[in-house]
Amino acid sequence: MLIAPPSPSWWLALPLLSFVLLGALEAWRPLRRGRPDAADWLLNGSGLLMQGAAIPLAALGLGGALAQWLPGWNGLLPGAASAFLLNFVALDLLYYLQHRWFHAGGWVLHRAHHGARRLGAWTSARNSLAAHPLFVYFLPSVLLALLCADKAAWLAGAMLTASLDLWRHSAIRWPAGWARAGRWATVLLVTPAVHHLHHAAGAPRCNFGANLTLWDRLFGSYRAPDGYPAEYGVAAEQPAWAQLLIPWRGRDASRT
Repeated sequence: MLIAPPSPSWWLALPLLSFVLLGALEAWRPLRRGRPDAADWLLNGSGLLMQGAAIPLAALGLGGALAQWLPGWNGLLPGAASAFLLNFVALDLLYYLQHRWFHAGGWVLHRAHHGARRLGAWTSARNSLAAHPLFVYFLPSVLLALLCADKAAWLAGAMLTASLDLWRHSAIRWPAGWARAGRWATVLLVTPAVHHLHHAAGAPRCNFGANLTLWDRLFGSYRAPDGYPAEYGVAAEQPAWAQLLIPWRGRDASRT
């Protein structure tokens, strides 16, 4: 008997399940001990609300509108595999290119993300409010989703990407014996160690990928991690509320 693939409702639950599991593991085996400060609560918390609720709801409404405005585009691309790969691979390339821009001309909008002095699963959505609707996971994602006939496969790619985003920001002290497996995983995936290096103090210009290390390797921005950084983040001269609402104001607005 063939096993039925997971239903769309299961895929929708995956990021929440991942967040709960990773949070429990971070509490049980923290990479480093410490408590979130007021800036973390404001920036990380608002980011989770935006990426976990506001942006998905807006994308759902926009997707419905586009299906009515562009009916001839709806479902042009057949097949579950093509829908999944378009999300998990092609959209991942768009994110890589955008992420490099965020560390150059768009740094003013992204700097709040790198103000975190400690990482964790809930750091994944930390950003200024203006940055959230600009990510490729909003308008470009909705446009590409319109082309896919198999919306469930597209959803699977999106929810897996969201879960991997939580994982690569997580700060868990894994058993020492898992280090070798982690190094093998970096051949394909952006692991926590790979992404933590991207968040090292000073925000080094490396490891911009989301799901796959392929793009960093291809474009020369990959750096292999050697453990985890001793320090994280960049100095912020703005208060947290200003980083959230008016990140383009203040002396720390330009990329160093």
